[in-house]
Amino acid sequence: MAGLVVRLRPENGSPAMSAPAAAEAAAAELRLLLDLEQLEGEMERMMDHQELAETCQLQLTELEMLAAMFPQPGELKVIDPAAVAEMTEFVEGSLHDPPARLDYTIAFQTGDQGKLELSVHLPLDYPNVEPDLFVRSDGLNRAQSHTINQHLAEHVRTLEPGQLYIGTVVAWLQDNADKYIQNDAQTKDEPTEQCEAPDVFTRLWIYSHHIYSKVKRRDMLELAKDCAVTGFSLPGKPGIICVEGPAANTADWWKRVKAWNWKRIMLKKQEEIPLADGATHDSLRLFSVFEELNFLPAVRSGANEHRMDMGRFFQFLEEHHCAQVFKDYFGVSGRPAAAAAATGKD
Repeated sequence: MAGLVVRLRPENGSPAMSAPAAAEAAAAELRLLLDLEQLEGEMERMMDHQELAETCQLQLTELEMLAAMFPQPGELKVIDPAAVAEMTEFVEGSLHDPPARLDYTIAFQTGDQGKLELSVHLPLDYPNVEPDLFVRSDGLNRAQSHTINQHLAEHVRTLEPGQLYIGTVVAWLQDNADKYIQNDAQTKDEPTEQCEAPDVFTRLWIYSHHIYSKVKRRDMLELAKDCAVTGFSLPGKPGIICVEGPAANTADWWKRVKAWNWKRIMLKKQEEIPLADGATHDSLRLFSVFEELNFLPAVRSGANEHRMDMGRFFQFLEEHHCAQVFKDYFGVSGRPAAAAAATGKD
């Protein structure tokens, strides 16, 4: 059969082109569109990098300012000094991947009442978004600690985004902390066994979009000691938490933790077990302590860098007689193959 030539009606009055020529022209136009899309994507990434570099530079500047304000040993502690080096390299352009986030603590005196420690965790886009802040002090009982952190969060929300304000937060604490601290030893926490609803044992299963912050992870461990609860925290993406103990203790722990700044955190399941037939809180515990788990795979890269080995996590749950909750979290049974597959779920 002779070659078929299709005459295309030109829109501008130019001569019609053959089918092969038209196909080549269409392919060239498609390549141009793809090139433009790629160029737009590269420009967006360049803009994102530039904006991120600007916020990182602001964070480094603020850290230098705080170091000048708190020069004494033990006053300003950077949790991971390598994060400062990474952020500096990112700002200078020698590091292209986003750097680690800055975590640090500031310890300072508040009048004659005692010492406060402010834990700071900075998202990479701070100061355009709020930082994670938490205040602790030996001079604060549990109720006072909850109140001062709640009021601090309210104060932070009144500050204008885009401005550095960790120094402003410290000044607010120095001016207001004495109102929350009481010196009378009798105002300290009563033993946690004397909490409300002592006849109910509660176990909370909590899901978080992610748990990366070293400050949050440390604070959860310390808060668990304060509240006399047991369980575990599995950091990474997603983040899994179990906390168990007397009903009022777990409620207090959860109320304080969920008030922190999270992308998403939710109570997935709640178990309530009345004490009966001589049972005690300790006899109902599945976990002897509150601990942070580490099930990082041997090889990590790219999107899986922060994902834990869910097969090992399932085995941990089996060992503690609670493997059934795996399905509550991930919607699949917890057999090793299914557990490993769940690692890729968001």
